[in-house]
Amino acid sequence: VISYSAAISACEKGGQWEKAVELLNSMQGRGVEPNVISYSAAISACEKGVGESGRAAQHHALSWGEAK
Repeated sequence: VISYSAAISACEKGGQWEKAVELLNSMQGRGVEPNVISYSAAISACEKGVGESGRAAQHHALSWGEAK
């Protein structure tokens, strides 16, 4: 979880929201349960996304968490 969260945070700092969401989604596929830090970093990355695509990614990250 720590490594994924750090990678997602790095994506946020680098403006790579798509990769941040991809990493968040891949956690589930590998049996790693995201924690509040993982979600927070992914949401922050999406907030920095540009226009509608950023808002869509944020919605996707939030709704994925609700589906768990």
